[in-house]
Amino acid sequence: MLGNKQEILGIDLGRSKMKLALMKGLAVRRTVLMEMPDNSLTAGRVSSPALLGNLLKETLRQSGIRAKNCAIVIPDDAIIIRNVNMPKMSEDQMKYNLPFEFRDYIQGELREYVFDYELVAREKADRGSGRMRLLAVSMQRAVLEELRSLARYAGLQLVMAAPVACAFEGILHDVGADDADCCFADIGFANTRLYMFRGVHYVATHTLDSGISRAVENLADEFRVDEHLAATYLETNYENCSESPGLRDVFEDITAEIERALNFFEFNNPDVSLSRIFLCGGGSMIPALVDMLRERLNIETIPARELFESPRNGAEKIGLSVQAAGITRN
Repeated sequence: MLGNKQEILGIDLGRSKMKLALMKGLAVRRTVLMEMPDNSLTAGRVSSPALLGNLLKETLRQSGIRAKNCAIVIPDDAIIIRNVNMPKMSEDQMKYNLPFEFRDYIQGELREYVFDYELVAREKADRGSGRMRLLAVSMQRAVLEELRSLARYAGLQLVMAAPVACAFEGILHDVGADDADCCFADIGFANTRLYMFRGVHYVATHTLDSGISRAVENLADEFRVDEHLAATYLETNYENCSESPGLRDVFEDITAEIERALNFFEFNNPDVSLSRIFLCGGGSMIPALVDMLRERLNIETIPARELFESPRNGAEKIGLSVQAAGITRN
């Protein structure tokens, strides 16, 4: 879509922060975190594209980012993503039939939604024309219009909008990681989401209740500061705070939940053998948690930031902006 010589801004809308990654090919030019106003993102929907777009425009100005094109990660809460198996058919036939694959998952009229798909594989049949395995997605048209409007207010042209799974898939394609099954673990503030892949193809998402919020609460009590400052302490490992005994139990719980989820997934999918887990999100920036995961998990554990070319100055937060970077590669 866009040549490797052209810069593109990746945008990932989060609960409290908007993560930005200015990319040129696999090279990370800049990463920026923008504070999100309260209630500006609800159930994956942008409440005020004008407000958020103008804030983004000012953030880009202050950061010296002059990108023209952007790609936005569609929040999980705003999109339905399914692996489907359909008879081989033409593109026109697919446009007609694909919406009916979502009839049990959406509310309202089909015309209120947009649908898209990615061909995963063609399966030969002994007789007939065979079948196709697809990664299919659907979301309300209003969601797409909100994202377009946000980009427009920020002075950007939206050239790509796709789910989180596609951001990770784009990374796997680029680094040639199609020879093994793997998982991306987004260890966030409130929860952890595991995205399972067979080679470069998305299979499923598992959401775990454990995030780093309890670690932030414990640090706030220990240092007698508010939670916002405690989160900064944890992010920067202030006074080696990630090694605090009060945080070890939190990290134990996160590690145990991830381990159980991986084992459960492999038990229910005997043809899948996970060999690597890539870490992103706030938890991936905590050395003590990363070390514990490496020690306890029975698979190779890699911070996802290591999949990118060495970032320039100003791109140190790539561990928090992996999805924003990855969506530019889809």
